[in-house]
Amino acid sequence: MAKLLRKKWFIWCVVPVLILVISCTAVFGFLFLEEGKLYLYNLGVDISTDEFPNNEHIKKFIPFGAGGHPSGNPWANFEYVLDSNANVYSPCDGVVIDCFFQPDSKDWEIRIRPRTIGGIWEVSLDHVLDVQVKNGDKVKAGQIVGKPGTWLEGLGRVEIQINNNKERYFYAPFAIFDPATKNTYEAKITKLMNDLQARPYDPLIPGSYENVFDQTSMLYPGCYMLKTQFYG
Repeated sequence: MAKLLRKKWFIWCVVPVLILVISCTAVFGFLFLEEGKLYLYNLGVDISTDEFPNNEHIKKFIPFGAGGHPSGNPWANFEYVLDSNANVYSPCDGVVIDCFFQPDSKDWEIRIRPRTIGGIWEVSLDHVLDVQVKNGDKVKAGQIVGKPGTWLEGLGRVEIQINNNKERYFYAPFAIFDPATKNTYEAKITKLMNDLQARPYDPLIPGSYENVFDQTSMLYPGCYMLKTQFYG
């Protein structure tokens, strides 16, 4: 009798719980699974490509961790000033979790995560025009998502920023770059900095920018530090 009662208890109590857990795992897997991997496969714009061997389309580059940010904090992203007709690319595979217009700068910000709900890592492409994606869209690395945002006539700007929402830190782009292509893109950024620094600078010429980099102090090419705390 006792054995029969234990069997019924198992059927009535344990089995429904197991079914519920399995169903929740299938439907709400984000509650049980580890954070999805997020790797960068490019740096948002064309750098040192066959089409732009000397990076002539890029006029200014601000490294991650550089000083001089208006907030007084280290620069928390890669920022480019470049031709306004250049393409802006998704640096990673993922889902657009936010895409919104910014009235102050009159351009858009696109935020991408590895999955729709939850997630520690997030990539922000800030200052984008002619936006080609919307909230909820799945994107692939290398997909064109727009053009550089508002700047001077004939020029635009765009920023690529890596957010760790659990630690509340901005991370250097190369901290989460695809290991198979990281060396290639580190070389591209090194060439970009060398190309820019070699150009003559004349403050009287529109579109002429001073680019000075202390590459010996960088943790990665274009990155003076690994991470910096959220601000703003």
